[in-house]
Amino acid sequence: MDPNQITFLFVLFLSISFTTQFFLDYRQYKYLMRNLGVIPKRFASKITPEIHRKSIYYTTEKVRLRFVKNIAEYIFLMILTVGGLLSFITLLAGNIANDFNLPETVSGVLLVGAFLFLSSLVEIPFSVYKQFVVEKKYGFSRMTFKLFVSDTLKSMILLALIGSLIMFVALLLISNRAYFGSLWWLVLWAFFTFLSIIFMVAYPLLIAPLFNTFSPLKEGELKEKLTNLLERCEFSAEGLFLMDGSKRSAHGNAFFAGFGKARRIVLFDTLVEKLSINEIEAVLAHELGHYKCGHVPIRIFISMITSFLFFMFFGLLIETESLFIGLGVSEYVLSAGNPGLTDAVFFILFFFVLPTILFPLQPLNSIISRKHEFEADSYAAKHSDANDLITALVNLYRDNASPVVTDKWFSLFYDSHPAAAVRIDALQSKISEASL
Repeated sequence: MDPNQITFLFVLFLSISFTTQFFLDYRQYKYLMRNLGVIPKRFASKITPEIHRKSIYYTTEKVRLRFVKNIAEYIFLMILTVGGLLSFITLLAGNIANDFNLPETVSGVLLVGAFLFLSSLVEIPFSVYKQFVVEKKYGFSRMTFKLFVSDTLKSMILLALIGSLIMFVALLLISNRAYFGSLWWLVLWAFFTFLSIIFMVAYPLLIAPLFNTFSPLKEGELKEKLTNLLERCEFSAEGLFLMDGSKRSAHGNAFFAGFGKARRIVLFDTLVEKLSINEIEAVLAHELGHYKCGHVPIRIFISMITSFLFFMFFGLLIETESLFIGLGVSEYVLSAGNPGLTDAVFFILFFFVLPTILFPLQPLNSIISRKHEFEADSYAAKHSDANDLITALVNLYRDNASPVVTDKWFSLFYDSHPAAAVRIDALQSKISEASL
C-alpha cells in the first residue's frame, strides 16, 4: 500500500477513535446533568439528594478532565507520527548511540525510554490535577505531594530497571529474527506471555509492598467470618491481608493478587472501616466468584489470544517499509543503518500507537467483563447473603461518589461493571428465586 494511503487511514481511524470518546463523554456529561435531581427509588433511602449531587459533580469533573486529556493525547500522537517527532527522537538516539559507541540493541532501548519519557510529560500533569484538585475537592485524596513524588520516582526506577531489561531482551530477539525463521514472532510472544505470568506472581510479593504496607488481618470476628467463607468455598490463599489504602485515598476496595499458591486476599483499610462484617463477607464472596467461575483463566486466555494476534501481525508487517513511512518515519531514518533503532521504532508504533485506533472495539471487552460481574454476584448470592451484597454495593456507590445513573452508550463502552440499578435488580431477582 502507498505510504500516503496508510497515513490517510491512520489519521482517519485515529480521529474516529478519539471522536467516539469525545461523543461518549459529551453524552455522559449531559445525561448526568439532566439527572442531577433524579434518584432512582431503590436508592432513595440510602443516597440523599446532597450525596447524589456530589456524585454527579464529581463524575462530570472527571469526564471533563478526560475530555481535555484525550485532546492532548490526540495532538501528541499526531505530532509523534505524521508530525515527525518520532523520526526526530530516533535520529537523536542514533547520534547519541554513535557518540558513545553503543550497541544497536542498547540504542533501541534508549529510544523506547525516550518515547516513554515524552508520553509521561503528557500523562503526569493530568494525574497531578486529578489527584490534587479533583480528588482533594471531593474529599477522596489523602495523597501528599511528598508521597506522590515518592510513588512517581519508585515507578520510574522500576520501569528503568525492569523495563530496560525486558526491552533489551525483546529487541535482541527481534534483531535476531532470521535465526528463528518465519515464525520468529512466536518466540517473542512466548517471552511476553511468560513475563505476564511471572508478573502476576511477583507483583503481590515484591512490587506492591514497595508502595503499600500489607498487614495480616488481625484475629477476630471479621477474620473468622472470612476464613469460614474460604473453607465453605474450598478456596486456598496465602492469607488475608489489610492494605493501608487510606494513606492515598478514601476510596474502598478489595482484590485478589497473585497467581496459584501466591494468591493473596487484600482488603483496603477504608473498606473495613465503611462496611459491616457481613457486607465485607459478601464482597469477598463476589471476588471468590471470579475465581470459582473460571474468570481468571478466561481473562488470561483472552489476553493470550489477543497478544498472539498482535505479535503475529507484528511479525508479518515489520519488514513493510511503506508502513513506517506512512506513520511518519522518514526514509532517512530507515536508511541510517541502525537496525536496533528501526526495530524499536516499529515496536513503539505497533504496541503503543496503533492500539489507540481500536477504541471502537472496547465494548467487546466491557461486555465480557460485565457478564463476569453478574456471574460473580450470582456466586456471592449463593455463598453469602445477597441482601448484604446489595447493601454493600449501595454503600460503596454512596461512599465512593459513584453515580447510580449513567448514560447507556457511555456504559456500553466504559463500564467494566453493570450499571448500579441493573446489577441490584439482578441480585434482587436471585433473592426472589431463593424464596420460592
